[in-house]
Amino acid sequence: MTIFGGIAHFPSRAGERVRHLADLDPTLVAELLTAAEASDLFTCPDLNGAASFRPDARTYSIRLVHGGHSRLLTVPEPFEAPELAQLVRTVRRCRAGERATFPFSPCQ
Repeated sequence: MTIFGGIAHFPSRAGERVRHLADLDPTLVAELLTAAEASDLFTCPDLNGAASFRPDARTYSIRLVHGGHSRLLTVPEPFEAPELAQLVRTVRRCRAGERATFPFSPCQ
């Protein structure tokens, strides 16, 4: 997922973050796949530019590869459907775990 824009946008933090499904908790993977299916991630039309432009809004680029399917979907705020909002929330939870898996300790 890549996040662009918003009121506190820091370009240096906008880079793509990649998480492998095998590295995530199986419950979170199931939740992610359920959210992807509910939002029609692999079949819905591209939403880039679908929402009206707001200078303080964020745009999320979500790439999911699973089970022979691959999709990069750009989702602008405000979300057009609650299913898209749930998908973004779930992907953000997947991203949040990346800090816990980084093997760095400032005390070393």
